[in-house]
Amino acid sequence: MTPLVSVVVPFYNVERYLEACLRSIQAQTLRGIEVVLVDDGSPDGSLDIARAVAQTDDRLQIVRQSNAGLGPARNTGARHARGRYLTFVDSDDLLPPRALETLVRTLERTGSSFAAGNARRFSAAGGVRPSWSHARTFGRQRLATHIVEYPALVTDRMVWNKVYRRDFWDQHGYTFPAIWYEDYPVTLQAHLDAVTVDVLSTPTYFWRERESGDSITQQVFDVANLRDRATSAAMVLDVVEDSTRAVRSGAHTYLAEIDLVAFFQAFGVTSDPDEITEVLGTARELVRRLDPLAIGSRPRVDRIQHAALLAGDVSLLRELARFRDAGGAQVGAARRRAAPPWCVEVDYPGLGSASVPRRLYRVTPDSVRLVSSVLGVNRTEDGFAVDATAYVRHVATSTSTQVSVAVQGRRRSVPVPVRDCRVLHEDARADRLRFTVEVSEEVLRHTPGNAWPLRFVVSMRSGRTRVQGVLRGRVEGSATWPPGMMMGDVWVQPTASPDGVLVVSRHTRPAHATAIRVRDGVFDVSLRVSAGIEEASLVLERPGAGREVVAPARLRHDVGGTQARASLPAVAALSRDLPDDPYTERSAHRLLLAHSGGRWPVLWPERFRAIRAPAAGGVVSVTANNQSYLEVVRERPRTYLEEVGRQDGRLLLRGTDWTGDGDARLVWRHFPPDEGPPLDVPVPSRTCAERGWEADLDPEPAVEAIQRLGRVAGIPFVLFMTPAEGKADAVSCAAQAASAMPVEVPTPRGVLRLWPARGTVHLEVH
Repeated sequence: MTPLVSVVVPFYNVERYLEACLRSIQAQTLRGIEVVLVDDGSPDGSLDIARAVAQTDDRLQIVRQSNAGLGPARNTGARHARGRYLTFVDSDDLLPPRALETLVRTLERTGSSFAAGNARRFSAAGGVRPSWSHARTFGRQRLATHIVEYPALVTDRMVWNKVYRRDFWDQHGYTFPAIWYEDYPVTLQAHLDAVTVDVLSTPTYFWRERESGDSITQQVFDVANLRDRATSAAMVLDVVEDSTRAVRSGAHTYLAEIDLVAFFQAFGVTSDPDEITEVLGTARELVRRLDPLAIGSRPRVDRIQHAALLAGDVSLLRELARFRDAGGAQVGAARRRAAPPWCVEVDYPGLGSASVPRRLYRVTPDSVRLVSSVLGVNRTEDGFAVDATAYVRHVATSTSTQVSVAVQGRRRSVPVPVRDCRVLHEDARADRLRFTVEVSEEVLRHTPGNAWPLRFVVSMRSGRTRVQGVLRGRVEGSATWPPGMMMGDVWVQPTASPDGVLVVSRHTRPAHATAIRVRDGVFDVSLRVSAGIEEASLVLERPGAGREVVAPARLRHDVGGTQARASLPAVAALSRDLPDDPYTERSAHRLLLAHSGGRWPVLWPERFRAIRAPAAGGVVSVTANNQSYLEVVRERPRTYLEEVGRQDGRLLLRGTDWTGDGDARLVWRHFPPDEGPPLDVPVPSRTCAERGWEADLDPEPAVEAIQRLGRVAGIPFVLFMTPAEGKADAVSCAAQAASAMPVEVPTPRGVLRLWPARGTVHLEVH
């Protein structure tokens, strides 16, 4: 019988990851798949793992060949594939359970040549996050489109997030070249050849980011890697040569943005003279083929590096690469020239040299703008306090720099107090002004309902320069989990908008939980809701999956409104759920109050400790999301950080461990960029009753231990629970703990900072 889909999985030196990859393919909901495993001469134990899995599943077949590289291995797999559809999976990555079903069913509805889905990146240290290279192209669904109609697809360079019709693939005879970056020429040609293409915003692929830095795409500055990158880029330019202007321009711009910058930055890490000569020559060949308009549209530092490249000034190229890598290009100091007096220039490396035209260093008026970051949002007795930093690009920050802030809504602006202003001096960055903004409850109460949401408008004056802008530029962990507050029957919630602006929103007539208990796998929820509701139910809704659990609510009316109680058999219902995320095995459900007037999300105002219960092979938790709304989450057993506090200059950490390993220990872990072992700083801890653990962290010894490891400032360590046997796992950061961070503790050797990022707990020393 002909398989519906053939999944081609080449493997080489992936014994740490292969089994997880194959298990995610085996777990696909789509029936009628075959898996073609191509052993590309792997010298490690990958073949043994493949054979062990194949022995238990006759859908898997193994094809062996001498080592030839990923491209030829994919070609071998495609020749052995028999399915009506064809897809490729890299052997260290994962598929969500519904990935293939989602892509194939879409193709069967539309008749497109192939379908492509969104992607997520994941790692033990970094958690799960959107793939930035896919986010802008796959932001929303577009069925039966084409690259000519939607030129942003020119940046869709990977082959693995797609399902192709096999007759389409064979008709055009696609083969991968025997180089790194073999995907892009084939993928781009397929986009041009397709009748139509389906673009899905749903994540259908999880792309691993190896902590060891040993994947092909992470070895960006290896000379052989750069050589193949240039070959791939040349093939891409050939592919778009006769295409439309928009597609051709998009390809040139994208190569200048991604591939050319890799060559620029290689000079910062390459020291061998022969290698430098080769990188210089290869980069110049690429530049000669790129449209000058594509390079001219790039940021200033790119154009300066381009000029230094054409001049062959290796010393300046090396200095620029290191300056950029240290973050200098993000800010850059500036200075005025004596003649003419109005001219301001950035003080980047190479200013005044013969290699780069001086005009490239000149500051244009539009680049003198406000740059801000929100470090934290905290509750006060009378409202909110926002801890932030700001500076004006290319203008010096000093103690005489003035800052003012206003809360602004629609047609309304109210000045608010600013306190604790001080200048921060940091390496490779312009000095920033740090300050705290106070927003009182009185201001919030007297803001008309039609003026919301509110933004923070910051005005900075330094000398004769005055610049205004909204408070934005959220840094990791800063305003991810800000607290909200009740004002009568209105809930007020600070949060970051999708484009990073700090806003304060209000939600009228909320339903909020007052207590939650779990007993025998059932969650009993007590709520207070608006008066006048006669019948209601609690609904546990799985967004996008079309599944929900409904529990009738028992209502009791009183003077203050209506009290409600409902019992949800959540544990049993969710134990059979398929995860949205194949890495954490996480599936999230919204808790809604349903009645004749519609459905409301349920608030949990005080962010109590998450309520957890064991489920078949996992843990079910009732917790709050970053909008303070309740959700029910199922995931694999993990260690959780539940609370963060400070006492007498020490950090107090409390959590629960659902892994069942009593011999596990806590460490702060950093993964070096090479393939060396992780660097660990032990965290003294003790176990408590009912799966609990506590850690009393003295910051000064922790800072000393990190500095003894030779780590420079700003390198993040992630909190891990390391078992006596088996794989270590990053500690998951619960909502209550996340809302209490970031936490900064000064020590004589530096400032220790603790913050949440993508569900994990990070620490660094400044």
